[in-house]
Amino acid sequence: MTCRIAGLLLEKVTGMSAERYITGHVFRKAGLRHTSFPRTPYLPGPSSKAYEALFGFFDPPRDYGVYDMSWAWTSGAVVSTMEDLDRFFRLLLRGELLDAALLAEMRKTVPVRSFSGAVIDYGLGIFPIDLPCGRFWGHDGSVPGMQTFAFSDAGGGRQFAFGVNLRNYQQLDENGVPVPHAIDFAIGDHLLEAACGPGAEATAKAARPPVPIGVDGGTATP
Repeated sequence: MTCRIAGLLLEKVTGMSAERYITGHVFRKAGLRHTSFPRTPYLPGPSSKAYEALFGFFDPPRDYGVYDMSWAWTSGAVVSTMEDLDRFFRLLLRGELLDAALLAEMRKTVPVRSFSGAVIDYGLGIFPIDLPCGRFWGHDGSVPGMQTFAFSDAGGGRQFAFGVNLRNYQQLDENGVPVPHAIDFAIGDHLLEAACGPGAEATAKAARPPVPIGVDGGTATP
């Protein structure tokens, strides 16, 4: 909802459609060749299926591989590739898309409670995760059946981006909160090794820090 409001404000201030402004001032400026607002529910190019379990309500999980995201508008009606996601965060955090003052504003965080009940520090469109090899900034995103993660260190020298095509596979507890699944811990392990290299998983397990797996998913401790 907040991103949709931002889109309305963008159109009011610029006098042009949000799609046109974002395409020209973000996608093209950053050289994102495979990122766009799709015109149809069909993705432009090869893609995986997208399975939604809805916490067991769909059994077996339902395929949302063809799904019209236009309803989300500036809150998520964009398709991209992992290469473009990495490029976007690399340029953003190096200060090549915004000036230093605006980037500093993005990094000012406030505590936000996720759907799972976990509290994370959240900035203006990005949030940090602290790993054994340093602090990374980025974001996740999800639609029925799909979730992506993309994070970068401050200089863009270390990055990782990956996606999963099965959503809400967890069970809910008596309070309606998702119970961490083995997949969540596997994602945490993968995140650590992708960001910090071999051996990081063992180091993290010894210290047992929480590994955020997204605003939607909360945290999992490997």
